Amino acid sequence: MDYDPALKQILTFANSRIVERLAGAPVRGWLNVELQETTVRRADLLAELDNGELFHLELQSSNSPRMGKRMLDYRLLIEKKYGRIPWQMVLYVGMEPLAMSGAVEERDLAFRFGIMDIRQFDARVLLASPAIEDRILAMLSSVESPLRTALDTLREIAAMPQPEREEALAKLLILSGLRKIHDVLRQEVKQMPLFEHPLENPFLRDLYSEGKAAGKAEGKAEGKAEGKAEGKAEGKAEEARRYTIHILEHRFGPLPAWAREKVQATPNDQLEALLDRVLDAPDLNSALGF
Repeated sequence: MDYDPALKQILTFANSRIVERLAGAPVRGWLNVELQETTVRRADLLAELDNGELFHLELQSSNSPRMGKRMLDYRLLIEKKYGRIPWQMVLYVGMEPLAMSGAVEERDLAFRFGIMDIRQFDARVLLASPAIEDRILAMLSSVESPLRTALDTLREIAAMPQPEREEALAKLLILSGLRKIHDVLRQEVKQMPLFEHPLENPFLRDLYSEGKAAGKAEGKAEGKAEGKAEGKAEGKAEEARRYTIHILEHRFGPLPAWAREKVQATPNDQLEALLDRVLDAPDLNSALGF
């Protein structure tokens, strides 16, 4: 599962406490991460700090035996493009214990870079932050219970206004997969009044079906009112599609036109199944049923 898009969005918001702590200085601005080679290479995050240094941060959710060589490649390409040597760090966010080294030592070669398991990061710094992005990240850090921390954050999100609530909920649900707690969170969302209408919450599609069936049981006079209600429900189904597109963009980045068209063409009674795939599929094609 690719968590990079959601992590990058969270880490690049203004005044990110975790980035400032890792880099040792505030971020002045984010730089172009495309590094020209024979083929274009793209670093995860590259920032210019207030002290003038470059800070390169790679996000890793699994232990890769080639991490050191990748970091060396990035260092050379960044230096070539910007004429400066970056300070480099790998931030490990995976579930398994960190098993990568921050060094490459071979014949005639010695190269080092920073590496940190996010579980070593002081959760108190993130939990004390006024930014919901930091508090979402806290469940990945040095907390005793990622699930309890995520549930506390979910309750905060429930009190937020739209569209901020929708944005934060999508990020929380996606990143909770890194601690294998997203199924529990999804069940919790079903029980919480996060949305004013059922179809604003993609997990409550069944209420739409039940309400529609109940409306049909009314008489002819009520049928007119039902027609209006179904019109409103259709509008809420469109909101559900918008929410699905939003999660897809968080997981896989900007969507091609065909992917948006696929979501828009999904019948109302298949939206719940679509959302299940969107949250769990390893790639865009699988998420959309191809």
